[in-house]
Amino acid sequence: MNDLQVIQQNLPFLGSVYNLQVLGFLASGLVVVVVWELIWKAFALWRAARLKNVVWFLVMITVNSAGILPIIYLLRSRTAYRKLLAVEEKGEMKNIAEEVLAKKTE
Repeated sequence: MNDLQVIQQNLPFLGSVYNLQVLGFLASGLVVVVVWELIWKAFALWRAARLKNVVWFLVMITVNSAGILPIIYLLRSRTAYRKLLAVEEKGEMKNIAEEVLAKKTE
């Protein structure tokens, strides 16, 4: 008798002991949570990098919070990000960078 036949004979027992349907349901739920976390984390990390928030960036990249921490950051940084976009739209970003460089060289 080979291993496959042994598994087939004992499948009802194995299914009841490990309850494969529950494990499959939990695994699919875990996949949903991981995808949810990755989506929110990607947006939050991108914004933290744009706003040069190093502390928030490092915290979010190391802590897994099922999307809660990135959502909090996105809500808290909303006004700062809008200001950054407004500055970029006006083209003042280049002028600000030139002023900063000029101050550093003086």
